[in-house]
Amino acid sequence: MKHADVAVIGGGQSGLAAAHSLMREGLKPVILEASNQTAGSRPRYYDSLTLFSPARYSALPGLPFGGEAGRYPHRDEVVAYLLRYAERLDADIHTRSRVTSVRTAGDGFTLDLEGGQRPEARAVITATGGFGHPNRPALPGLDTFTRTLLHVSQYQAPGLFAGQRVAVVGAGNSAVQVATELGRVAHVILASRAPVHWFPQRPLGRDLHFWLSVTGLDTAPLGRF
Repeated sequence: MKHADVAVIGGGQSGLAAAHSLMREGLKPVILEASNQTAGSRPRYYDSLTLFSPARYSALPGLPFGGEAGRYPHRDEVVAYLLRYAERLDADIHTRSRVTSVRTAGDGFTLDLEGGQRPEARAVITATGGFGHPNRPALPGLDTFTRTLLHVSQYQAPGLFAGQRVAVVGAGNSAVQVATELGRVAHVILASRAPVHWFPQRPLGRDLHFWLSVTGLDTAPLGRF
């Protein structure tokens, strides 16, 4: 691992898809993944995680998801798919290769890795996501809060919160899924800065992604709308 056309930092879904596109253009990327497998942060997500898009619309370029196309894949299915995708990608992949810094060097870059390696690349793509470094706002009172306080990256299952009052802060996909699951065993409040905009998942009997695709709205330049 001396020199690469492009260094892709992160071996999850974004990094793998980027490497596929680079190889299709005749470039030779190297994928640097900090963990021990090319599945990104998916293996560490909560147990009940389910994609909100059907398998048909969840595949990466070049490899269908497999199985019943209308189902919503579970976390472990996604992990298995990403591992299979990386195996078939035939790219130069290095796991347990954490990048600590990137420096300009001539007309390219030098990457510093834990362990002392310093590969070079003409270009760098960062596909690390935010799961490994979660943002927990410094809200007043947190330093004196004595009950359980978790970021969603630390949440696994609802059993710990059975019978308790729980506030889920946020209204994204993870927050809503976790709040729904917790709502079966606890009293849950979902707190967000703005009203939650709900959309039916299967209008007229078809998944929302189907209608976005057939109407062209999924690729339309709608800007802020």
